Amino acid sequence: MTTNPAERPQLRQEDQLWITSEINQPSWNFISGFGFFFFSAGLVYTVLTSPLSGPAKTISALASLLIVVPGIYFIKIGLARIIPLRRLRKAVTPIAHLDVDAVHGHNPDVLIVELSNAHSYLITGPAVNYLAHTNVLHGSQRPDDLSFDFFSTPPTSDDAAASPVRMLIADRGSAVGNAEWYAEA
Repeated sequence: MTTNPAERPQLRQEDQLWITSEINQPSWNFISGFGFFFFSAGLVYTVLTSPLSGPAKTISALASLLIVVPGIYFIKIGLARIIPLRRLRKAVTPIAHLDVDAVHGHNPDVLIVELSNAHSYLITGPAVNYLAHTNVLHGSQRPDDLSFDFFSTPPTSDDAAASPVRMLIADRGSAVGNAEWYAEA
């Protein structure tokens, strides 16, 4: 992918707003994680500068350091979501490009697709709305004209988080959304 911003694919305004709203929640996880981290550092400093005995300082400092654990967890959760969304926003090379093999369901809010990796995914977000305003699934184009770029590893049955994707429609443009693992009940 080129580094020249003029040559990158341009996102629609709706897509940019959606990405911003999707970044806000994990950003709070990220900020909360640093809050835990600095709170723990403050407690450790307070314990070490207090007039406690050696064993009491050690136990108190270790207890204060335990507060770092949720902080690291929150930072990890935030980064796992923020980094792929930033990759999508900056139009860098996707991690995976998958073609659509079949479309199993479609309504105004959700698209269920089977991709070339033989897995089914629930697609949500502006991509579904954008698709509703085209004739891709209404006979004028085949689902072969649909493909998806994943900006994080495509989700599996073990993943709880969705992966940000860019849906590409041949000769019609692109839109963004989330892809979640879909398993029929």
